[in-house]
Amino acid sequence: MTPWLPPGSDDDVARAIATAISDWLGKWLTRVPRLEARKIRPGAHDAEHWWGTGTARVGIPAQSAVLLGNAALGEIADVQGGRDREVLMQLSAEIASDLASRLASLTSASDVQSSTLGYWRLSPDGEQWAIIAGLDPAALVRIRRRAAGTSGAKALGHMLAALSSESVVLGCHLGSAEVTAGDLGTLAAGDVIMLNRPCAAAVPLTINGEIAPSGSARISARDDGIHVALTAPVKIKKD
Repeated sequence: MTPWLPPGSDDDVARAIATAISDWLGKWLTRVPRLEARKIRPGAHDAEHWWGTGTARVGIPAQSAVLLGNAALGEIADVQGGRDREVLMQLSAEIASDLASRLASLTSASDVQSSTLGYWRLSPDGEQWAIIAGLDPAALVRIRRRAAGTSGAKALGHMLAALSSESVVLGCHLGSAEVTAGDLGTLAAGDVIMLNRPCAAAVPLTINGEIAPSGSARISARDDGIHVALTAPVKIKKD
Protein backbone atom coordinates (compact mmCIF):
# COMPACT_ATOMS: atom_id res chain seq x y z
CA MET A 1 0.00 0.00 0.00
CA THR A 2 1.34 3.42 -0.90
CA PRO A 3 1.93 5.55 2.24
CA TRP A 4 -0.17 8.69 2.48
CA LEU A 5 0.48 12.35 3.18
CA PRO A 6 -1.76 15.36 2.60
CA PRO A 7 -1.39 16.56 -0.99
CA GLY A 8 1.43 19.03 -1.38
CA SER A 9 2.27 21.51 -4.07
CA ASP A 10 4.96 20.83 -6.65
CA ASP A 11 7.13 23.36 -4.78
CA ASP A 12 6.87 21.32 -1.55
CA VAL A 13 7.87 18.12 -3.31
CA ALA A 14 10.65 19.89 -5.23
CA ARG A 15 12.20 21.22 -2.03
CA ALA A 16 12.00 17.78 -0.39
CA ILE A 17 13.66 16.07 -3.38
CA ALA A 18 16.39 18.73 -3.61
CA THR A 19 17.13 18.39 0.13
CA ALA A 20 17.37 14.60 -0.04
CA ILE A 21 19.62 14.54 -3.11
CA SER A 22 21.85 17.33 -1.72
CA ASP A 23 22.35 15.38 1.51
CA TRP A 24 23.29 12.22 -0.36
CA LEU A 25 25.63 14.04 -2.77
CA GLY A 26 27.67 15.07 0.27
CA LYS A 27 29.18 11.57 0.17
CA TRP A 28 30.64 12.28 -3.27
CA LEU A 29 31.27 16.00 -3.74
CA THR A 30 33.90 18.08 -1.95
CA ARG A 31 31.54 21.05 -2.20
CA VAL A 32 27.81 20.38 -2.37
CA PRO A 33 25.96 23.23 -4.12
CA ARG A 34 22.34 24.10 -3.41
CA LEU A 35 20.11 22.14 -5.75
CA GLU A 36 16.89 23.29 -7.35
CA ALA A 37 14.36 20.67 -8.44
CA ARG A 38 11.95 21.32 -11.29
CA LYS A 39 9.17 18.95 -12.35
CA ILE A 40 9.34 17.95 -16.01
CA ARG A 41 7.19 15.92 -18.38
CA PRO A 42 8.16 12.22 -18.68
CA GLY A 43 9.40 12.67 -22.24
CA ALA A 44 11.07 16.04 -21.69
CA HIS A 45 14.27 14.81 -20.04
CA ASP A 46 17.58 14.52 -21.89
CA ALA A 47 19.15 11.70 -19.85
CA GLU A 48 20.83 9.05 -22.00
CA HIS A 49 21.77 6.54 -19.29
CA TRP A 50 19.64 5.40 -16.35
CA TRP A 51 20.26 3.59 -13.08
CA GLY A 52 17.73 2.19 -10.61
CA THR A 53 14.52 0.18 -10.43
CA GLY A 54 10.88 0.61 -11.39
CA THR A 55 10.16 2.74 -8.31
CA ALA A 56 13.14 5.09 -8.45
CA ARG A 57 15.51 5.90 -11.30
CA VAL A 58 18.37 8.35 -11.78
CA GLY A 59 19.50 9.60 -15.17
CA ILE A 60 22.46 11.72 -16.21
CA PRO A 61 22.33 13.85 -19.38
CA ALA A 62 25.28 13.15 -21.67
CA GLN A 63 26.75 16.65 -21.31
CA SER A 64 26.48 16.44 -17.50
CA ALA A 65 28.31 13.16 -16.91
CA VAL A 66 31.84 14.51 -17.31
CA LEU A 67 31.07 17.68 -15.35
CA LEU A 68 29.52 15.75 -12.45
CA GLY A 69 32.55 13.46 -12.27
CA ASN A 70 34.86 16.47 -12.32
CA ALA A 71 32.87 18.09 -9.48
CA ALA A 72 33.45 14.95 -7.40
CA LEU A 73 37.21 15.32 -7.96
CA GLY A 74 37.24 18.98 -6.96
CA GLU A 75 37.42 20.35 -10.54
CA ILE A 76 40.99 19.11 -11.07
CA ALA A 77 40.51 16.99 -14.18
CA ASP A 78 40.87 17.87 -17.85
CA VAL A 79 37.27 17.58 -19.08
CA GLN A 80 38.48 17.74 -22.68
CA GLY A 81 41.15 15.04 -22.37
CA GLY A 82 40.15 11.59 -23.55
CA ARG A 83 41.79 9.69 -20.70
CA ASP A 84 40.35 11.97 -18.03
CA ARG A 85 36.89 11.90 -19.61
CA GLU A 86 36.75 8.11 -19.39
CA VAL A 87 37.51 8.22 -15.65
CA LEU A 88 35.01 11.03 -15.08
CA MET A 89 32.24 9.16 -16.94
CA GLN A 90 32.84 6.09 -14.78
CA LEU A 91 32.77 8.18 -11.61
CA SER A 92 29.49 9.88 -12.55
CA ALA A 93 27.99 6.44 -13.22
CA GLU A 94 28.93 5.35 -9.69
CA ILE A 95 27.34 8.50 -8.26
CA ALA A 96 24.11 7.95 -10.21
CA SER A 97 23.96 4.29 -9.19
CA ASP A 98 24.40 5.22 -5.53
CA LEU A 99 21.70 7.89 -5.69
CA ALA A 100 19.31 5.46 -7.40
CA SER A 101 19.90 2.87 -4.65
CA ARG A 102 19.22 5.46 -1.96
CA LEU A 103 16.01 6.57 -3.65
CA ALA A 104 14.90 2.94 -4.10
CA SER A 105 15.44 2.35 -0.37
CA LEU A 106 12.55 4.75 0.28
CA THR A 107 10.10 2.16 -1.05
CA SER A 108 9.33 -1.31 0.26
CA ALA A 109 8.04 -4.58 -1.14
CA SER A 110 4.53 -3.71 0.06
CA ASP A 111 4.39 -0.54 -2.00
CA VAL A 112 2.29 -0.64 -5.14
CA GLN A 113 4.50 0.31 -8.06
CA SER A 114 3.06 2.93 -10.32
CA SER A 115 3.35 2.48 -14.05
CA THR A 116 4.03 6.19 -14.36
CA LEU A 117 6.98 7.86 -12.66
CA GLY A 118 7.17 11.56 -11.89
CA TYR A 119 10.33 13.17 -13.27
CA TRP A 120 12.35 15.98 -11.70
CA ARG A 121 15.39 17.80 -13.02
CA LEU A 122 17.88 18.82 -10.32
CA SER A 123 20.29 21.60 -11.24
CA PRO A 124 22.91 23.09 -8.90
CA ASP A 125 23.61 26.80 -8.51
CA GLY A 126 26.73 27.89 -10.37
CA GLU A 127 27.25 24.53 -12.11
CA GLN A 128 26.44 23.24 -15.57
CA TRP A 129 25.58 19.62 -14.73
CA ALA A 130 22.15 18.20 -13.87
CA ILE A 131 20.56 15.03 -12.52
CA ILE A 132 17.19 13.58 -13.55
CA ALA A 133 15.21 11.70 -10.88
CA GLY A 134 12.25 9.51 -11.75
CA LEU A 135 10.11 8.60 -8.70
CA ASP A 136 6.89 6.73 -8.13
CA PRO A 137 4.28 8.02 -5.62
CA ALA A 138 5.57 5.84 -2.76
CA ALA A 139 9.09 7.26 -3.05
CA LEU A 140 7.73 10.80 -3.32
CA VAL A 141 5.71 10.39 -0.13
CA ARG A 142 8.67 9.04 1.80
CA ILE A 143 10.88 11.88 0.60
CA ARG A 144 8.27 14.36 1.82
CA ARG A 145 8.09 12.52 5.15
CA ARG A 146 11.86 12.61 5.40
CA ALA A 147 11.88 16.38 4.85
CA ALA A 148 8.96 16.93 7.21
CA GLY A 149 10.71 14.98 9.94
CA THR A 150 13.89 17.07 9.77
CA SER A 151 12.79 20.59 8.82
CA GLY A 152 12.20 23.01 11.65
CA ALA A 153 13.44 20.60 14.33
CA LYS A 154 14.49 22.38 17.51
CA ALA A 155 17.91 21.71 19.01
CA LEU A 156 18.00 19.86 22.32
CA GLY A 157 18.82 21.96 25.35
CA HIS A 158 21.64 19.63 26.44
CA MET A 159 22.89 18.21 23.15
CA LEU A 160 26.15 16.77 24.53
CA ALA A 161 24.33 14.83 27.23
CA ALA A 162 21.77 13.56 24.73
CA LEU A 163 24.49 12.26 22.39
CA SER A 164 26.95 11.06 25.04
CA SER A 165 26.20 7.38 24.38
CA GLU A 166 26.48 7.66 20.58
CA SER A 167 29.50 5.93 19.03
CA VAL A 168 31.73 7.81 16.58
CA VAL A 169 34.76 6.74 14.58
CA LEU A 170 37.84 8.75 15.57
CA GLY A 171 40.74 8.91 13.13
CA CYS A 172 43.49 11.08 11.69
CA HIS A 173 43.89 12.80 8.34
CA LEU A 174 47.45 12.12 7.25
CA GLY A 175 47.33 14.45 4.24
CA SER A 176 46.46 14.52 0.57
CA ALA A 177 48.03 14.69 -2.87
CA GLU A 178 46.66 16.32 -6.01
CA VAL A 179 46.73 14.17 -9.16
CA THR A 180 44.86 14.30 -12.43
CA ALA A 181 42.05 11.85 -13.05
CA GLY A 182 44.14 10.33 -15.82
CA ASP A 183 47.10 9.71 -13.48
CA LEU A 184 44.70 8.23 -10.93
CA GLY A 185 43.74 5.56 -13.41
CA THR A 186 47.39 4.58 -14.03
CA LEU A 187 48.51 4.18 -10.41
CA ALA A 188 49.81 0.71 -9.59
CA ALA A 189 51.02 -1.22 -6.57
CA GLY A 190 54.43 0.08 -5.47
CA ASP A 191 53.90 3.66 -6.67
CA VAL A 192 54.90 6.24 -4.07
CA ILE A 193 52.56 9.19 -3.42
CA MET A 194 53.92 12.20 -1.52
CA LEU A 195 51.35 13.80 0.75
CA ASN A 196 51.17 17.53 1.46
CA ARG A 197 52.08 17.21 5.14
CA PRO A 198 55.54 16.64 6.73
CA CYS A 199 55.90 13.37 8.65
CA ALA A 200 56.73 15.18 11.90
CA ALA A 201 53.78 17.59 11.70
CA ALA A 202 50.68 17.18 13.82
CA VAL A 203 47.71 15.93 11.80
CA PRO A 204 44.05 16.90 12.25
CA LEU A 205 41.64 14.45 13.85
CA THR A 206 38.65 13.09 11.95
CA ILE A 207 35.22 12.10 13.23
CA ASN A 208 33.28 9.61 11.14
CA GLY A 209 35.63 10.31 8.25
CA GLU A 210 35.23 14.11 8.32
CA ILE A 211 38.00 16.45 9.51
CA ALA A 212 37.04 17.73 12.97
CA PRO A 213 36.92 21.52 13.52
CA SER A 214 39.47 21.09 16.33
CA GLY A 215 41.88 18.48 17.62
CA SER A 216 45.22 17.18 16.33
CA ALA A 217 47.67 14.36 16.94
CA ARG A 218 51.11 13.03 16.07
CA ILE A 219 51.55 9.62 14.49
CA SER A 220 54.37 7.26 15.47
CA ALA A 221 55.19 3.68 14.50
CA ARG A 222 56.26 1.24 17.20
CA ASP A 223 56.93 -2.47 17.33
CA ASP A 224 53.36 -3.23 18.37
CA GLY A 225 51.73 -1.02 15.73
CA ILE A 226 50.87 2.60 14.98
CA HIS A 227 50.32 4.94 17.94
CA VAL A 228 48.44 8.24 18.01
CA ALA A 229 49.38 10.86 20.60
CA LEU A 230 46.96 13.76 20.98
CA THR A 231 48.47 17.22 20.74
CA ALA A 232 45.15 19.07 20.99
CA PRO A 233 41.75 17.64 22.01
CA VAL A 234 38.48 17.93 20.14
CA LYS A 235 36.55 20.84 21.61
CA ILE A 236 32.82 20.22 22.01
CA LYS A 237 30.49 23.04 22.88
CA LYS A 238 28.58 21.97 25.97
CA ASP A 239 25.65 24.35 25.81
